[in-house]
Amino acid sequence: EVLSGEVQALEEVLDEAAGVHPQYGGGKRGDGHCLLSLALESLNQEDDIAEAMIDFLLQITAYDIEWDDQDEWNQTALRAIGVLWDLGAVKFLERGGGNAHIKGKTTILLRRLKGERLPTPEPREYDLDEKPCMLSMNTRVYCPQCLTMQLDMVRCPQCKNVGYCCKEHMLEDRERHSFWCFPRS
Repeated sequence: EVLSGEVQALEEVLDEAAGVHPQYGGGKRGDGHCLLSLALESLNQEDDIAEAMIDFLLQITAYDIEWDDQDEWNQTALRAIGVLWDLGAVKFLERGGGNAHIKGKTTILLRRLKGERLPTPEPREYDLDEKPCMLSMNTRVYCPQCLTMQLDMVRCPQCKNVGYCCKEHMLEDRERHSFWCFPRS
């Protein structure tokens, strides 16, 4: 199920992988990584983070067979598959790793990257009190605290990616955002 704003949020992640947002810090991290390459690397771990990342990768590559290739979500999912392919995801996934549950989901993702349009297995429930959730909205133009949209956003000084309507909201969101934030090079 695609929620309001998810296409736009995914487009932002894909644009970040391509380094096409110079007005928000642009480029990639100093080590050449992007959010998607970090998600792939986390699959080597045997913990909830690895499973959350495989669920995220399955969600962004989910093709809705009830619609055709011209559907906005399907176009974005196909773009995500292309970006993951370019990042070397197929070779990475073929190496294996993780527990049996993650391996099953990895197999589905690998088959999707090779062109099959498979359904997504149900994600496991996570204790959001333990791990901050990733927001399903465009936090470049919407404040994640109050959903205010404005042109002159107060940017995270470290990643310059997430914008807030005011410094107070940036401080209130610090704990959640710090989990996903990384400095720009």
